[in-house]
Amino acid sequence: SLLQLSRITSVELHRQNIDVSSLAEEILARMARLDLERNVDVDIQQGMYVDGDIKLVLVLLENLLSNAWKYTQHAETQKIAISTRLDEDEQEWICVSDTGAGFDMKQADRLFTVFQRLHSDEEFVGDGVGLATVQRVINRHGGAIFAESEPGKGATFVFHL
Repeated sequence: SLLQLSRITSVELHRQNIDVSSLAEEILARMARLDLERNVDVDIQQGMYVDGDIKLVLVLLENLLSNAWKYTQHAETQKIAISTRLDEDEQEWICVSDTGAGFDMKQADRLFTVFQRLHSDEEFVGDGVGLATVQRVINRHGGAIFAESEPGKGATFVFHL
């Protein structure tokens, strides 16, 4: 994870139009094949595209979707959704939402910092590097990311590149 994190800042960007919907479908299908006991309801909006580096966007989506997968594992209703929303300036943002554990927004400033975890290893295994990696990918593309959440009510990560 640390090696991947360090490489994010040094790799040369090769921007192209990327089908986020298709990538998300592939990633979540792979997760489902590796975890056959789970029955996660997945809702992916079709036609979502970003202009970015395919390798880095893949890392970004894998991290966000694997977190959604992980944090829904104890939820009564296990759902992951990927969609878009427009802000007041008509800027399109991509939203990765889940019905998982969620977190207290008072701790949101720690989310994208290396080794700052909001849940213990006993609750959910992790290394505290995934969201820091996501932040670096976003920064490399000149984008932005933020989160919305409530404990026990899931989380939504909202980003644009």
